Amino acid sequence: MPRRRCQFTPLDANEERVVTLLVEELETIRLKNLTGMDQAACAATTGVSRATFQRILNAARQKITFALVEGYTIIIQGGTYMVKNRKFECQDCGHIWEVEPCRRR
Repeated sequence: MPRRRCQFTPLDANEERVVTLLVEELETIRLKNLTGMDQAACAATTGVSRATFQRILNAARQKITFALVEGYTIIIQGGTYMVKNRKFECQDCGHIWEVEPCRRR
């Protein structure tokens, strides 16, 4: 399955001026800035130490700030993450079900 990619581009974009924001960096920004959780709660939610969460958060903020100030395109892709608790809905009948991740590893 192809990886998803999202990008935000300035009006006068130069295709060579690109900053890549990893999915986990975006998630740290979302947790800290949008939910208002404190750093310890954010770290626990993501399953990393507070120091690691702070490092990822600082990297994300630096990349976003640089891209906005310098007029770079921001591409969101890649990273190391796992999607949990996926929910699926049948478009015909509306039945909803969840799929657990494989535990055979």
